[in-house]
Amino acid sequence: MKNISTYRSSSFGRTFLSLIFLFICFSHSALAQDKTALENKRAKILEEIRYTERLLSNTKKSVNTNLSDLTALKRKISLRESLINNLNAETKAIDRQISTNKTEVQNLKNQLDKLKANYAESIVNAYKYQKASQQFLFILGAESFNQAVRRLNYIKKISSKRKDQAREIQKASQAVKEKIAELEKMREEKVVLLAEEKLQLASLDEEKQSINNAIATLRKDEKKYQSDIKKKASERAKLDREIKLIIEREIAAAEAARKPKTSDGLPSMPDPVLAQLSKDFYSNKGKLPWPVEKGYVSKGFGTYPHPELKNIQVNNTGINIRTSDEATVRAVFKGEVVTVMSNPTFKNAVIIKHGDYFSVYTGLGKVHVSKGAMVDTKQVIGTAYSDDDGITEVHLEIWKGRTKTDPSAWIYKN
Repeated sequence: MKNISTYRSSSFGRTFLSLIFLFICFSHSALAQDKTALENKRAKILEEIRYTERLLSNTKKSVNTNLSDLTALKRKISLRESLINNLNAETKAIDRQISTNKTEVQNLKNQLDKLKANYAESIVNAYKYQKASQQFLFILGAESFNQAVRRLNYIKKISSKRKDQAREIQKASQAVKEKIAELEKMREEKVVLLAEEKLQLASLDEEKQSINNAIATLRKDEKKYQSDIKKKASERAKLDREIKLIIEREIAAAEAARKPKTSDGLPSMPDPVLAQLSKDFYSNKGKLPWPVEKGYVSKGFGTYPHPELKNIQVNNTGINIRTSDEATVRAVFKGEVVTVMSNPTFKNAVIIKHGDYFSVYTGLGKVHVSKGAMVDTKQVIGTAYSDDDGITEVHLEIWKGRTKTDPSAWIYKN
């Protein structure tokens, strides 16, 4: 009975070992996914930081710091803080993985000890019947034929069990070695992450000091910037009036086409193509592509106090997107080019009609479309303009009929 219980113990050992390996695979799959997601996020943040640094380096440095650079510096600090938070999350994920691996190593070592004990016992039992003559006498000593068959099968099982146990011990030993090696690797990764976090914290302190210096410079020359902002606001208001007039004409023409034309006073049917275009545009709210391939919102929509200069109100009819020099500007949706116009301050502008909706693009250096042209989603309509300071910003507006809306609600979250 003792020998049979030893065999059953070995069988249980194999099952338990299998369960441990299944647990390892499952837990490592979840931890690996978490780790991969954090690494991907870190890579994306680093790329955004590098992109912002490139935009800042393209700026032609004058005696005074400009407002656009201040926005870029603030964005860089925000990204740096996100990166540090991400590094903290990665470190904690590694800590969790190290803790899990330590538990797994201990479980494997405990099971390895059990396997070795069972194997030692099976060796002792096998030794009793290692000679063929002893095995033969053991079988002949059976009291019945059935018992002889059982004894023969038992001898076979002992031999097979020994081989299985040897393989299990080898497998468990290898698993322990691999787990320990993985632990060491993760500890090294943690050291690297902590070192990187330290460097990022130092960079963050430097950038915060740069922000403080920039704000001090701006406030020192506040009157100059107030004058510049008011001048641009006046030019923007003039351009807005022109844009509004053009959109009003388009809406009036569309409404005139829907007025009663028959003797019975019934209105004519609206253009089904334009009706579907309006429906398609609305259904893509929050999913429209950005007008540039890469960039960030440097000035939001609406009226709000200037973040640094007192007594200055920002009134933005759309959003400003800072991008790289001569970046291509794209249509956010298919439609018809209503007009192409120009302004001394904001350079070229393009208005595209999407049924009952309009998208407006200003700050273009070159325009590649003309009035009446049909454009598709993401079709290039021109290139962005860089001002004398080397700053490149594209202004985007989205109109629903006569009403301006926040473009940030229409384009996808970057």
